[in-house]
Amino acid sequence: MAKKLTKKNFVSLDPSEIGKLKAPQLREVLRGARQLYNAQASTFKKYADKVWSPALDKMNDYYDEKGKRNVSRMNMSDMRNEVFRLQEFFDSDTSTVPGARRVMADQDRRIFGTDSKGRPVERMTLQQRTDFWAAYNEFISLESESYVRDMTSNAIQQYLGQIVLDAVKNTDDHFEFDMGTFHELRIRLAERQQQEEWERARYDFSSDILSGKRSD
Repeated sequence: MAKKLTKKNFVSLDPSEIGKLKAPQLREVLRGARQLYNAQASTFKKYADKVWSPALDKMNDYYDEKGKRNVSRMNMSDMRNEVFRLQEFFDSDTSTVPGARRVMADQDRRIFGTDSKGRPVERMTLQQRTDFWAAYNEFISLESESYVRDMTSNAIQQYLGQIVLDAVKNTDDHFEFDMGTFHELRIRLAERQQQEEWERARYDFSSDILSGKRSD
């Protein structure tokens, strides 16, 4: 490509356009995309103790698995695959520090609620956040009980978030997820399901009375 590659024109490249590129053009695009990525990764390093980027983690996992080979020695298929992965990275909200911060704040609002000014009631530290999502993903993958299937992801996140806060208050900001955490989460979700089932049954009973119907 003749002009310098930017994030905007890289992300806007259609897969069909990428598929039509000849080897020299594709190599040029990949080299430019890697430069953009390396610059972004360097920026994240400056905030490594404050900002968590799932997009960056995913891209790093990709490179850990595939390696970063010399572009001139890569075949067309591998180059296209890496280009698509880098497009996915740059198209993510967490591919920038400001975007990652917004996502973190949105997560805390959803999990802990907001104050009168719309700010999160609680904020997780970087370590708590990475542990939280690791625990959440593990819990979802392990559980198959109906109270997990019937619960929204928000409900599970809110209960898990409260467990984090309760534990941190008693351990000076240090918290580790273990089987006890999962057991406590199961109990809270089961209790919530029971409460909701009771409320539904109570509501249905009241409706029958108001409508003049009753069960025999």
